[in-house]
Amino acid sequence: MSKQKKSGNTAKAVQEVKTAAGEKNTIGLQNAVGPESDRINQRFGRIASNLMTIYVLFYLCIFPLATHDKYFDILKFRFQLYWIPTLIYGVLFLVLGIFYLTTDKRDNGGALTAKFKENLKWNVLKTKLTKTDICFIALIFIMTLSVIFADYQYEALWGSRGRFSGLVLWLMFFIAYWLVTRFYHFKKWHIYAYLIAACLPEIWGMTDFFLLDLFGFHKNTRPEYIYTFVSSVGNINTYTNMVALHLGAAVALFTLSNSKRESILTCIALALSSLAIVMGISDNGLLAAAAIFTFLPFVGWNARETIARYFIALSIFMTSVVITAQLTIGRATMADCDGGSVFVTLGKTKAILFLTIALWIFSIALSIRFRKEVMQAVEKRTTRIARHIWLGLFLTGILVAVAIFVDANTGKHPEIWNAYRNVLIFGDNWGTGRGFNWRLAWEYFTKDASFLKKLIGYGPDTYYIITMDRYKHAMRDAGYGIFDSAHNEYIEYLTTIGILGTLAYLGVLTTSLRQMLKKPGNACAIACGFAVLAYAVQAVVNIAIPVTTPIFMLLLYVGINSASIIEL
Repeated sequence: MSKQKKSGNTAKAVQEVKTAAGEKNTIGLQNAVGPESDRINQRFGRIASNLMTIYVLFYLCIFPLATHDKYFDILKFRFQLYWIPTLIYGVLFLVLGIFYLTTDKRDNGGALTAKFKENLKWNVLKTKLTKTDICFIALIFIMTLSVIFADYQYEALWGSRGRFSGLVLWLMFFIAYWLVTRFYHFKKWHIYAYLIAACLPEIWGMTDFFLLDLFGFHKNTRPEYIYTFVSSVGNINTYTNMVALHLGAAVALFTLSNSKRESILTCIALALSSLAIVMGISDNGLLAAAAIFTFLPFVGWNARETIARYFIALSIFMTSVVITAQLTIGRATMADCDGGSVFVTLGKTKAILFLTIALWIFSIALSIRFRKEVMQAVEKRTTRIARHIWLGLFLTGILVAVAIFVDANTGKHPEIWNAYRNVLIFGDNWGTGRGFNWRLAWEYFTKDASFLKKLIGYGPDTYYIITMDRYKHAMRDAGYGIFDSAHNEYIEYLTTIGILGTLAYLGVLTTSLRQMLKKPGNACAIACGFAVLAYAVQAVVNIAIPVTTPIFMLLLYVGINSASIIEL
């Protein structure tokens, strides 16, 4: 089959995709028979699709740059910029649905309405709900119970004493989930629009790394904020989790791209996101990058060419580490503050320099060798052997990492590990006080929380209330002031929405990732999957706030939607 014909068939397949999970998983009405039903479906489907395209592109491409009063109100402004339009969209689609059924009753004898009622019957509906649907419904139900039984219901509803991540925000995520997975029609150029648009706040962040403050966002703020607040995002940890999303998508798309134009665009995005995450100086970036490059071979190595591209991507990333480290020499940068950066520290060593050079030599040699065409059987055998070798290296790496952590924490060789003590040596001071913070969270959960609170939590985004009511003096005596977040999303969910809520959230993540990563030929779904994976891993040491979580959730929804397309 020629490439042109194949491309035409792919475009036709994309056009025919109606929902994220296919017709089987909708509560929609495509199965109603008749020309008038088709006409109504096409008319309202086009309106819904266009509305959702605007929604998706706004939050992927424009939302990351949106600010109102510099950093002073960025959290509240982004929260309002997400929940208000999403609620409006929910109401708009409800009205659109009423018009849809009214039109059907007037012009079509109610055939679509009858089909809609039939699909709402439990024996039909249960066959259309995906595992992710069920987990998300359970999550919202548990969160609602958590608010009802919370000691501080208003604060749990709005997250007003935390990071505005209360039930209201999650209800908006829930509305967006159904709208995007059911009414949005994925197009490949949307993910590339995100890939390009995400470079803009990253370039801005790079200028802030060199303390340039081009847009005057640090005027009238504390002097130390120039080392901790960057780009259009604010806190450096939040900035890094946004970049992690972009890096995950860029690495996956570069590895799996199959045209010259795509290769150029993804290479630019890869280079910029690599530099941005290194210059982000937050150690959560290290976790995100490690997750991306560790797990991509298991999914992305489906051809000899993708193996070569993967190592080129890794070489580009390592080069960004070396370049950033060299640029800090003799210059004032954000890396000068708060103990520096693990990336910058590593990038200044000769070992990393030689490793990067060796990687480039290996990548170029591999690219030349794998450019030759071989039989399909040889291709499959090569990728299978490569994945087995990578699995062996992965398991060896885990053993080495465990050995290093044990050795570093027993204090046997301090001269080796002291330079990396903030990462390797666990205690109250680990992770700029995260160790102490997590100890308090665990102490509350195991000793203070009632059985009901263990199950459904203290209330969404009420961690600040938990710590201030119980550990105010302990936090101040330790020199940390206050903890309004656990700086570990999963520990925070455990304390605020309980065991059941945490399991439901993990269910949403794992089932959606499985949908996105199960088809090796779907590059866009895999790209969204690795963006989600990068975020999920760095969340072990980070917080969730509506400055960036809408981008994360939307990439998850778009990934589920795009996973229904067999080939892109």
